[in-house]
Amino acid sequence: MQLELAKIRRDGGTQPRANLSEDTVNDYLEHMRAGDVFDPITVFFDGAAYWLSDGFHRVEAKLRLDPQGTIEADVEQGTLEDAQWHSYSVNKTHGLRRTNEDKQRAVRAAIKHPDGLDLSDAEIAKHVGVTAPTVSKYRAEARSTLKILESEKSGGSDAAPEVAPRLRKCRDGRTINTAQIGKPTTPRKRRRGKGVKLSRRAFKVRLGHSEPNPMIALQFSPNNAHTAAVTLMQEFSREWVETLIQELTQFLVSQGGQE
Repeated sequence: MQLELAKIRRDGGTQPRANLSEDTVNDYLEHMRAGDVFDPITVFFDGAAYWLSDGFHRVEAKLRLDPQGTIEADVEQGTLEDAQWHSYSVNKTHGLRRTNEDKQRAVRAAIKHPDGLDLSDAEIAKHVGVTAPTVSKYRAEARSTLKILESEKSGGSDAAPEVAPRLRKCRDGRTINTAQIGKPTTPRKRRRGKGVKLSRRAFKVRLGHSEPNPMIALQFSPNNAHTAAVTLMQEFSREWVETLIQELTQFLVSQGGQE
């Protein structure tokens, strides 16, 4: 049908090309002046507006030739979204060859379009006229951008959120953080002279020694052997703890205990 140019809407995001080619528009204009017949453009009619989805260069050339005129058009019944989806597929096999930027714009628009949300990369690639890896690439970029925008909107950052400490009150009145329980720990080497709290009897002379031995004041819970063991491993070397275990075992045996 002949459709009035004034009724055609071109502002609905149905043009995936980055820019119109001025050379192409001028070429079409010369052919129209010469009386050449062009293929019909494609528009989608939603009951109120005619949304152009294919034929932007032809419409532009016709407007320059006769702004108040008409143009041959194939009219499809559909919404603006239908026109948008159709526009991503045009010119993949005919018309002015699309640039890489044009293809990128079409892919980016297609993966965000309601009709493309549930489609695979291969299905979108077939519709737009590109390869599946190309769709995968821009889909990944879109997801990354969305995460950044959501983070900025929430006032957060890419860093992992701080986890609130899990505190538990023991029967002896102490409060401990249970987040580290069950996790492997690396024994800390004992540092003499720094950070070591000495008791008042730190230099009590022991029998058999001519020099006093330093002593460390430690506090253990009588109801939690696990925390006592962790404290020992933090303050002493593994070798010392193993020796202590042997001494304790021998002591228990001598007191009538069992190994």
